[in-house]
Amino acid sequence: MLTVVVCSDAQQDKKVAIIYVFFFVFPGQTNASSPTRMTTNSTSISVTSSPTVTKAATAANHSDPSATAPTPPLTLSTLKPSNQTLSSASVSATTLPPSISNQSSLTTTSVTNQTVSQATTTVPRPQCSYNVTPIKFGFQFGFRFGFYFGFQYGITSSAAGNYTITINEGGRLERNSTISLSDQTESHEIKHLKPCTEYEHHVTFTVGPDKIKCTNSDGHKTKTSQMNKTDIKVSSSCKPGYVCYQSDWNIGSSLSRPNNIPAHQCDEKTFCVKPGSNDICSDFTTSFTCGKFSFTKSITVDFLDETTINQPIPTELPAKINPELPPNCKNLAIDYTCQENRNPAEQKKLSELEPYTDYSCTGLIKNNNVPIKVTTAIKFNIDCELTITNTKSSTTNTSIELRWNTASQKCRNVLSNLKKLSYECSCRPTDSNQQTTGKTLGETNGGRCKISGLKPYTDYTCDIQPTYNNKKVNKQHEVKLKTDPGRPDQITKLNVNVSEHNVIKVTCDRAKNLNGPEERYIIRLRYAGGTDVVALKNVPKCNTEFKDLSYLRKYTVEVTVFNGIFESGPKTKDVSTLYNDKALIGCVVFLIIVIFVASLGIGLYMYKNPRDDLMLQSTAIYVNAPPFLHHHKKTK
Repeated sequence: MLTVVVCSDAQQDKKVAIIYVFFFVFPGQTNASSPTRMTTNSTSISVTSSPTVTKAATAANHSDPSATAPTPPLTLSTLKPSNQTLSSASVSATTLPPSISNQSSLTTTSVTNQTVSQATTTVPRPQCSYNVTPIKFGFQFGFRFGFYFGFQYGITSSAAGNYTITINEGGRLERNSTISLSDQTESHEIKHLKPCTEYEHHVTFTVGPDKIKCTNSDGHKTKTSQMNKTDIKVSSSCKPGYVCYQSDWNIGSSLSRPNNIPAHQCDEKTFCVKPGSNDICSDFTTSFTCGKFSFTKSITVDFLDETTINQPIPTELPAKINPELPPNCKNLAIDYTCQENRNPAEQKKLSELEPYTDYSCTGLIKNNNVPIKVTTAIKFNIDCELTITNTKSSTTNTSIELRWNTASQKCRNVLSNLKKLSYECSCRPTDSNQQTTGKTLGETNGGRCKISGLKPYTDYTCDIQPTYNNKKVNKQHEVKLKTDPGRPDQITKLNVNVSEHNVIKVTCDRAKNLNGPEERYIIRLRYAGGTDVVALKNVPKCNTEFKDLSYLRKYTVEVTVFNGIFESGPKTKDVSTLYNDKALIGCVVFLIIVIFVASLGIGLYMYKNPRDDLMLQSTAIYVNAPPFLHHHKKTK
């Protein structure tokens, strides 16, 4: 029972109306509790469960005949300041907190002039609770709401308002729903949950800015019920190649397949499973772990998904494609046709394909020779991975000839028939990038090439490059060779001079290309116009002298370069020695001495025989002098 007492204080300039509300919720409980005071801007409401006050209010009602008459609702707007005593009134729900105004029903209100001590406490704490009942396809939630006054609940009926229901599975959020309930609604159902699954649940009630966590005496974990076979029906396939089942349960995790392929969800209620390749052309069984029942369906060849057929890309010639078809379908086969990407209009069979060419092939699936589907296109380019073995090489001082064999593991059966297979060969000096190409002659499973115009005695790196349809393929094969020695280059500059009257000095520049393993200079000395060699020298440097030669003699100097094998062409130059200056001086001295002696003898004779002067004038003196102008010394 609820009793409200309203009093006015006329002693204050600002009138205050006091309403005392008395609750008797649970009969039999008579323990007094502290009065509860609810304060508004101009009104204080005190609530107490004191039996004394209750009896006084009841007596007052019985003593006043008018107390039995219905009283109009009392709101805060009716509580005007006045010195008069309010005789009777009913307190409207608008004077209470929203939770009370929505859920409370004040059945009896009495207003007396009795003075009641006003003890003030805090606003009562709202409380809510709920229970969870497993139902088919999910849970049913029931709700209870009230205020908590000390140790007692106030209102225990359903409370209108917003409730947030949170459902978790294994710590993962499964459902989060906010619902709005009216006074007539006390429960709410949440369906499409997983069967045989334990969920953790929580309910929160929103009161203004506050959020109240509702309690559950049974705890916050509840397990959904077990499903039956009648809860599921076979659905038309929402995806080609799948078997689908529909239920108001969330059956995605209950589907059990031998290959553990997860179920595909088409919509909220439909889950599908894909039969494997081994299931086509046989019976397919889907089991459900919750309820331990299963469904069996015959899988026809129509379930074959052409996009899932494994079609191994061919890597050898002649090309072959061996698709992996369902093993239980004995009458399935695939015929392939291919087209070159550069020429899509031309169709080719697998046996007609060539290497190093881009192809796109599709297959026509036949069941008992009846076409049913077309496979997805596969694209490939077969690389023969050619291997070149250099079997023989020959060289001259200006050319290299290469011969090789070609092998291929991937194209071994068609290698000799590859008409578009050719080779390019070239050689370059090891220390240079200047290439010299050669003419290539193709041979069965190999080739031959000759490169001319090379330098003698030079290290070369030669490349053999396979080509198919004029396009380089695979890695080039490399061969290192050295050309044979050749004739050295002739010297270009020869210097010859007479360092002394009968000494000839010879110097010259180095040969530009020796074309052989050694460097020697052969210098020959001949008499001019003759062929006999007067002197010869073989020296590592072109810098030498010829001594003790004949005076006033013309000679020819000839120089060649020798590389240990070949001798270059000669470079010649003529030179003449000078006169013998030492012999000439000796002759002059001898003549002077002879003349001096002769003159001395004549003078003595004339001195002794002066008479003979006339005779002396007519007598001639003859002296035999050596012919020095024709004297020479032979060279040893």
